[in-house]
Amino acid sequence: MPVIFGIAFLIGALLVVGELMSGKFDASSVLQGNGGVPTSLTSGLAVDASAVASSVTSALANAIAKAEGFFVPGALPNRTNNPGDLMVGSVGNGTQAGKTVFSSAADGWQALYNQVELMLTGQSQYYDPSMTISQVAKLYTGADNAAAWASTVASELSVTPDTTLAQLQAGA
Repeated sequence: MPVIFGIAFLIGALLVVGELMSGKFDASSVLQGNGGVPTSLTSGLAVDASAVASSVTSALANAIAKAEGFFVPGALPNRTNNPGDLMVGSVGNGTQAGKTVFSSAADGWQALYNQVELMLTGQSQYYDPSMTISQVAKLYTGADNAAAWASTVASELSVTPDTTLAQLQAGA
């Protein structure tokens, strides 16, 4: 049993390893409970957030993390445990260059999964399922290299930048 737990933990850690320039997200919904501290830690054990995220949510979150540079060792999103490069203010660990510093990569992933879920379901204050990846990129990056961001996200998802969030949700 300890070997299985160790392997599961290692797989979870590998899934968690891996920049949002505008800060356009829904902070009140991304961070939930515990006075704004992400609740990806329950009963004292780290939960692999990707295990509870839908496959579309997980795929889009991973594509965003790649576009933001999370998987580049030493890059800001990597150093701040913030795969989405989210700007939700301090959650107890401060900020760096305006980006939230999460206490663990799992917490950062959970915040990104929550944000992506809001985007896909139409519950976001900023994003709508009818938006294309290119439109999302302009808002998400603050128009800072939005075309490259959109291209990276689309490529990771094997779709075009003209694909809408609703089409992703429908399995485009």
